[in-house]
Amino acid sequence: MAAQTLLAITTRGPGLYAFTREATAFVARAGIESGLLTLFVRHTSCSLLIQENADPDVRVDLDAFFRRLVPSADDPAMEYLVHRAEGPDDMPAHIKAALTPVSLSIPVMAGRLALGTWQGIYLFEHRARPHRREVVSFLKSLFGGRKAADAAPAGPLKSIEHNGFTIHATPYQEGGQWQLCGVVEKTVEGELKSHRFVRADRFPGQAEAVDFTLVKGQQLVDQQGEAVFR
Repeated sequence: MAAQTLLAITTRGPGLYAFTREATAFVARAGIESGLLTLFVRHTSCSLLIQENADPDVRVDLDAFFRRLVPSADDPAMEYLVHRAEGPDDMPAHIKAALTPVSLSIPVMAGRLALGTWQGIYLFEHRARPHRREVVSFLKSLFGGRKAADAAPAGPLKSIEHNGFTIHATPYQEGGQWQLCGVVEKTVEGELKSHRFVRADRFPGQAEAVDFTLVKGQQLVDQQGEAVFR
């Protein structure tokens, strides 16, 4: 299962423009529980960033830094620039876009973007005049293209906490059998580690938390000792 859309973002000059809400709404409409969202901007004078969404001074400082790093073509330090077809901000905008990402990949877990508390998604505009920017949004399911709403009316399993691991699991039906799919998280020295696991087994229609045990590092076994992830 995959879903795609085109997000339109109107800019009013240089700076960071948040579109976390629009991306989140797209993921919610798609109904995909576990997957990967790819965002790609279709322009050469703007870019995409994940940055702090709390203090607006962060965005002000980022814009100021890049203005100082790559000043206008009118600046004597930039007199070597040849491309000036659309004004003094033209080539500097292309340089800034070359220094920053034009695509982002964001995991989707339990039907939501796996963004941190202070993370937001931004379009970074590098041109002086207003523009209408387009961001291609493509969401791909990791687990056989099943929507939780269609495959598991009982809903996703509750998250299970154990020894620093968080287990998010969702049951869905395939070929007359219930499959259990999920994502295992563990923070190792401040870095988030995510792993996919699949347990092919009959599963009751009423979703309930399943008691897993962690043994041998990152191996998961159920109560019967059957390995479900390795």
